[in-house]
Order: sequence, then C-alpha cells, then structure tokens
Amino acid sequence: MKPIIYIAIVATVASALAQNETPLVKPDMLLHAPAVQYPYEARTRHIIGSGTFLVKINPSTGFVTNVTIVHSTGSPILDNACLSVFKKWQFKPQITKAVIPVSFLPGRPAGVLHQLPR
Repeated sequence: MKPIIYIAIVATVASALAQNETPLVKPDMLLHAPAVQYPYEARTRHIIGSGTFLVKINPSTGFVTNVTIVHSTGSPILDNACLSVFKKWQFKPQITKAVIPVSFLPGRPAGVLHQLPR
C-alpha cells in the first residue's frame, strides 16, 4: 500500500473513532465474521480501494442491524461486497457499534485490516 493511501486510511479511521467514540473491530469482539471476497469483476478490471464501514449491532443478539459507509473504497462494486458481508457478521453481546477498515489490493485477497474469526 502506498504511504499516502495508508495515511488517508489511518486518518479516516481515527476521525471515525474520535467522532463516534466507536471501537475499531477486533477479533475478540466477534462470534462470526465471514470473509469479504474480492469480487471477480473488480479483480479483472484491476479495481482497488480501501474504505471504512460503521456497523450498528443489536446488543442483545450481537447481530448487525445496519452498515454505513464512513469512507467509500471508491468503487460501488467493492463497497457492495463489504455491505453484503458485514450484514452477516455477529458480535459478542453488549457491543453496540464498531468501525471496520477494509482494503482491496491486487494479488491479495480482500482484507479487513485485522485477522478475524470466520
């Protein structure tokens, strides 16, 4: 990842965390987290991007109730891949929201910027 892009991602995540006092997603917060797939169309068209998403969670069940794009990946294809997968995630009870940074880079699988349980 180029340094300028990395700095922009860090700044965006830091801003989202500071404004909302929302924790950055960590593996110990999750019960179920299917991986984000790098869409075939995006890979073949060499579309890359990094974004940040805010999930709101039902604190009783841990299921995601809403996903919002804080910072777009720059591609509707990549954004939609994230939105559809993050809706399937389940967190531990009592967590109400979390910020999820994600990156799509050539030659690599899509990745949330932490290793998470599947």
